Amino acid sequence: DLETTGGNFYQDRITEVALVRFEQGRATHYEQLVNPCRSIPEFVARLTGIHDETVKNAPVFADIAGDLLPLLQGAVVVAHNSRFDYTFLRHEFARIHTDFAAPSLCTVQLSRRLYPEFYKHSLDSIIERTGIQTANRHRAMTDVAALCDYLELSLAEKNHQQWDEHVRVLMNPKMLPTWLPDSLAQQL
Repeated sequence: DLETTGGNFYQDRITEVALVRFEQGRATHYEQLVNPCRSIPEFVARLTGIHDETVKNAPVFADIAGDLLPLLQGAVVVAHNSRFDYTFLRHEFARIHTDFAAPSLCTVQLSRRLYPEFYKHSLDSIIERTGIQTANRHRAMTDVAALCDYLELSLAEKNHQQWDEHVRVLMNPKMLPTWLPDSLAQQL
């Protein structure tokens, strides 16, 4: 999850990054405030609790990119409204002349497919209807933890095959078919 100075991919900047990388049965947590080198609008500061003073001594994105990139490489970026987080990451890496691309999965779309009976699929709505306990909403690691809880809960509620089918359809870029021979899949 990311917190930013606003929603404009070209003008706004990241103020906080948090992620949990799951790999081989282990979870790696990463959380870092980021100095956006610009003022944080009052509306955003009230929403996130991240003010100019909060990030004034934080590293700029270029200073954390070396720690962040290995955590993102070879992973699927799973986020609630992944287009937002993924696009911000791509822009920040591009500003420091670093290529970044990864498959992504939007959990808003996944929630819509898994739970079509519900009208709202915002993280707040999911937290409310599932009873997930959170504090400090709109802080990156809190939102990551809530999303992890939701994914675990949805995987327990829905059968694995149904969950996997939806993930395969929603993944960007699309996942290779499971029937593809390993040698061909490796080449692709």
